[in-house]
Amino acid sequence: SKEGWATVSSLGNLEDSICISAASTSDVQDRLSALELRVQQQEDEITVLKAALADVLRRLAISEDHVASVKKSVPSKGNCLLK
Repeated sequence: SKEGWATVSSLGNLEDSICISAASTSDVQDRLSALELRVQQQEDEITVLKAALADVLRRLAISEDHVASVKKSVPSKGNCLLK
C-alpha cells in the first residue's frame, strides 16, 4: 500500500538522518578533543614562557645591580685629583 511505502521511505530517511547525526557527533567529538589538546599544549607553552620571562627578569636585575655597584666603585670625574 501507499501508506506502507511512505512509512518505509520515512524510516529510510530517519536512518540516514541518524547516520549523518552520528557521523556529525563523532566529528564534533573529534574536533572537541583536538581543541582540548591544543588548549593544553598552549597552557604548557604559557607555563614555559612564564618561567623563561622570570629567568630573564632575574638576570636583568642581577645585571642592573652589578652595573650600579661598578658605578659606585669607579670615581666620577669630579672626584679625580689632578697631580
